[in-house]
Parts: sequence; C-alpha cells; structure tokens
Amino acid sequence: MDILDVISKGEAYSTEFKARLSEKREILETICAFSNSNGGTILIGVSDNGEILGVDIGRSTIEELINDIKFSIEPTIIPHVELVEIEGKKIIVIRVAEGLNKPYFFKGVAFR
Repeated sequence: MDILDVISKGEAYSTEFKARLSEKREILETICAFSNSNGGTILIGVSDNGEILGVDIGRSTIEELINDIKFSIEPTIIPHVELVEIEGKKIIVIRVAEGLNKPYFFKGVAFR
C-alpha cells in the first residue's frame, strides 16, 4: 500500500504515527503490541494529525533503531524498517508482522 494512502487514512488499530525518533519508548511499546496482535505499521516523522514532519537521519540511525528493537523486545523480533522520502522529507516506515512466538515483552511487559 502506498504510504500517502496510509497517512491519509490516519491512525488506526494497525497504524501508528510518531512525530520523532526521540519517542523511542513509545515506538518500542507499539512494536511489541503489534507483535502481540495482528501486526501493523509505524510511521516516524508523521504527526498524530497526519502532517509529514520528516526526521533527521544520521548514517547509523536505522541500524541503531533496529538494534534497539532487537535487544529490547523478547523474544527477539526484527521488523522491516525502511527510509522513505515524501514531499522532500524523510520518514521511517516500520512494518511489524504478527509474532509467531507470543507473548512478546518490552521491559518485562507484554503490550497489546
């Protein structure tokens, strides 16, 4: 599905917008919750109302994010993470599949 279509539909049961990468705890909780349910998509660099804000990306930003996910959630999950440019702004798209080894825990809590 086209990312602009996802944004135009707004947040939903399986779609979450995060304005900044600094919302790392909330991002990891959402990844854990999506793994414990039917999966979902997180767009980082998009405000709650669907405004495309973009994110500043360093050379190792995506790698650090993937490592945070890998080492913070148990059992380990590795979602699909990609960088997409929309309207000249970069957003991070995290696609989380429904987990096969439920329940998944972030800091000892199984989010849903």
